[in-house]
Amino acid sequence: MEDNNYGEYPVFNTEYYITDKNIDDETYERRKAQNRAAQRAFRERKEGKLRELTIKLQNAEKEREKLEIQLKQLREKNVKLGMENQILLSSSGSSISISPVSDNRNDNIMFKFPTKKEFINKSVDLSQHNSSNSNILIGQSYEINDEKLLTISAIWDYLYEFKQLNEDVEINISKIMEELRGKEKCHGFGPAYKLSLVNEIIIRHVV
Repeated sequence: MEDNNYGEYPVFNTEYYITDKNIDDETYERRKAQNRAAQRAFRERKEGKLRELTIKLQNAEKEREKLEIQLKQLREKNVKLGMENQILLSSSGSSISISPVSDNRNDNIMFKFPTKKEFINKSVDLSQHNSSNSNILIGQSYEINDEKLLTISAIWDYLYEFKQLNEDVEINISKIMEELRGKEKCHGFGPAYKLSLVNEIIIRHVV
């Protein structure tokens, strides 16, 4: 009997292969998406930790700066307190030996606190310095070789603050201005004086 199928193409069931290929593609895409999500999550965690570390470092720097400011303020306060104690001791020790001034009007003139411009003009020969009038009125402090210096304007601020805090202590401001004259130093900030020198001069002229 003749085989009627001879010479015809065989018929294959491709449904199995197509389905299997679809599953492989879906699995691959799903894994790829999962991998991308995992990488994204890792990157976000890493960036989050970096941001957190940056914030911590910034906060630590701010705290360090705050502590430095507090320490500087404490050091300056200690210097002022030490000076005030010396002045008060000097005042109490010298009060007996000072004779009363007969002319009260002259006494008032002598101890009248000058304006900043008056103080500067009587303490410094401005013709010897290149500082402008506007710059010289700005009070500044700085350090050279661990020695604190005050500009002439800052000295006025310093004396004024001391006078406000110690109203019962009289200082001969005229003598202080005379003694400051010619003792200034210049480091690019205008006429300036060592704080230790200023304190010594003040103590000498407590009345």
